[in-house]
Amino acid sequence: MGGEQSLSSFPPFPPLAGLLRAVEILGRLEIPYVIGGSMASAARGEPRSTQDADLLIDLPPAKAEDLSAALAPDFHLAPSAARDAAARHDSFSAIHEATADKIDFFILDPLDPLGRGQMDRRSLCRVGDSELFMSSAEDIVLRKLDWHRRSAGMSDRQWRDILGVLKLQRSGLDLVYLKKQAEIAGLSEPLGRALAAAGI
Repeated sequence: MGGEQSLSSFPPFPPLAGLLRAVEILGRLEIPYVIGGSMASAARGEPRSTQDADLLIDLPPAKAEDLSAALAPDFHLAPSAARDAAARHDSFSAIHEATADKIDFFILDPLDPLGRGQMDRRSLCRVGDSELFMSSAEDIVLRKLDWHRRSAGMSDRQWRDILGVLKLQRSGLDLVYLKKQAEIAGLSEPLGRALAAAGI
């Protein structure tokens, strides 16, 4: 993963204690992860508060029970949640007992080009005193365009996040990759609207 070689810094936002604990566990179990969702868009775009953290993880079914066991002392989660999610390439949630931070774990589907690109292009970033794998600006935009589409265009928050990332990252965007992936995912039309709205 070429993105792992770069280390950039972000304006400090308070990483959730639950997120840091989850990342520590994933690292110990050698389960690749990347931060996405609103936390990633706030880091690369318009800052806004969020109580949840979204992690895309590459979890083989054989490691699902190990992950559940490692999370159990510090997190509340259904005993079979990780196993069931790994089998279906779905998601599960865990609540950090000490802080009530909510972590949503999304299992990578190797057949999903958006997820594969998000994981392959992750970069190790410094956030405050922590080093965390973060989604690229392009992959955040693509993911949020997909979520916006799933909401039938009714999620104003997702659209604001998309424009925030595009406007802040405009000079460094890989537009070739962005447009190619959007075409593959059937997102060319909403990407075109977003680029126009961001003045790109």
